Amino acid sequence: MSFASFAQITITQSDAPSAGDRIISASDTVTAVSPGPSGAGQTWNFSNVLNQGQDTTDFINPSTTPYASSFPLSNLATRGIMPPDTNYAYYKSSATEFNVQGVRQVINAVPIIVVFNPSQKIITFPSNYLTSFTTSLNYDISFPFNSPPLDSLRAKHTETDYSIIDAWGNVTTPTSTYNSLRQKYITDQIDSVWIHYFGSWTFYSETLTKDTSYRWWANGEKYAVLEMSFDTAQASLSYLVSSGLTGINEQTASATASVFPNPSTDAITISSNCEQEKRVTIFDNNGKLIAENRYSGKVVTLNVAGYSKGIYFFEVLDVNSGKLAKGKFIIQ
Repeated sequence: MSFASFAQITITQSDAPSAGDRIISASDTVTAVSPGPSGAGQTWNFSNVLNQGQDTTDFINPSTTPYASSFPLSNLATRGIMPPDTNYAYYKSSATEFNVQGVRQVINAVPIIVVFNPSQKIITFPSNYLTSFTTSLNYDISFPFNSPPLDSLRAKHTETDYSIIDAWGNVTTPTSTYNSLRQKYITDQIDSVWIHYFGSWTFYSETLTKDTSYRWWANGEKYAVLEMSFDTAQASLSYLVSSGLTGINEQTASATASVFPNPSTDAITISSNCEQEKRVTIFDNNGKLIAENRYSGKVVTLNVAGYSKGIYFFEVLDVNSGKLAKGKFIIQ
């Protein structure tokens, strides 16, 4: 292929996700792959990789999530669309970069909020051939660990990342051929663990990890069209199957729900305009998942007699249309 058949592109904020975008990617962990050469005017062909499974990611407004207050600078969030996924990631997209603000995870059945300080850059804007940056992130968290005599664990993470747009050219996946920039991303991590027992902390272990990943970015695709990761254990690959607006924002506006009686002591009834199969999720005021089940019909009655007094939040998701309604109720 001659250089005249394609040209170097520029990646900007418009090529990153925004609220309402759905990214569907496929993964392959068995096909032997190599990132191929760096430099200008390259051609990479990965049309033979497999689709061993697909993952769907919806980018939503963080204000619709239970943990937005812990990430005040974020303007995007993600949550898996299939239950029982209650883990969230928070992002900030701006004219200069797309970064990760932190995550909400469940570790040993304990919900943990991890704020990245500083935030982790994924890519900077505008990006062209040889654009580079160095970024770092740290967190230090402690959480209960009920395994006597241990009662708590502490995890400390220190990370330095180096990124460079090391190539541009055409990349082919099973989905399509894209005019792209390739980003090489090197991560050096130190993970330390302390255990707490008999009233004091004791150092337990430290792990040093070095990973190298490659991402191919294309105009208008809302995320990397191909990602390849290498660590000391194995290589993994994922590629974009589809991306674009889901209509979540518009559907959310048209989805409504009400709850009565409110306040309540023993039972609540949630009425919504989600007519088909729907998923109803209940969170407490700390964002902890209390209940999650599927129902049919517009009206659902739930037994809340065992709930502690306080404020609770609910979500009603129409499984077929994607309509989402939210609300809250009080238990007295």
